[in-house]
Amino acid sequence: MFFYLQRRHFSVIKEMTFEDARKIMGGGNTAATEFFKQKTHGKLYDAFKPMISSNMDEVGATRSYKEMMGKYESIFGTMTAELSAGIFCKGGVCSCDGKMDAKAKM
Repeated sequence: MFFYLQRRHFSVIKEMTFEDARKIMGGGNTAATEFFKQKTHGKLYDAFKPMISSNMDEVGATRSYKEMMGKYESIFGTMTAELSAGIFCKGGVCSCDGKMDAKAKM
């Protein structure tokens, strides 16, 4: 995975335009981080999701999550959320660039 990340970031740098560099240089303290996040998040998500899902299945996290959600839904109603997206995005129930749908229906 390290080499994938390295190649991905190098390709983003190679594709960087003068306008991108100008925005980074003129932006705030997190301008470069935001640039890389915007350019790499989707591909990194797609690359890591199978590994995250597999490991969560292996340790029983997916089963426990489904049991918990079943109890939640029996009390509050339907809710859909993709656990691996929440792990990847460092959030529980969040919206993560359209990769995670978390809508509680009452």
